[in-house]
Amino acid sequence: MDSSEQSYQKFRQAIALVESSDNPRLWGDNGLACGRYQQHPAFMQRWIKDFNCSDRTSWDDLFEACLRNFFNACAPPAKSPTELAVWYNMHGGPGPGWNAQYAYRFDKFYGTV
Repeated sequence: MDSSEQSYQKFRQAIALVESSDNPRLWGDNGLACGRYQQHPAFMQRWIKDFNCSDRTSWDDLFEACLRNFFNACAPPAKSPTELAVWYNMHGGPGPGWNAQYAYRFDKFYGTV
């Protein structure tokens, strides 16, 4: 899969729409996920790398840094943006399982269907 900045921005926007309707203040998964990308603490712990925080850093900045690190690591081996999105939905990486409903929703926002 293409891992260009343009592809990342398109992926990021589609994930935000699928996960939260792009709402940075949303809590989900019974309080385990938050933000526009609906990240869990375990996902963040896995994907936060070399992040420089300042007094002006928002939670949204932190969540996006995790998403970007995930994308940079996982986009090259992914066969498609949809496969990458399902990996994201399965909490952070390649593995078994396929959520057809999530894949369809992602494809709608990504513009594949």
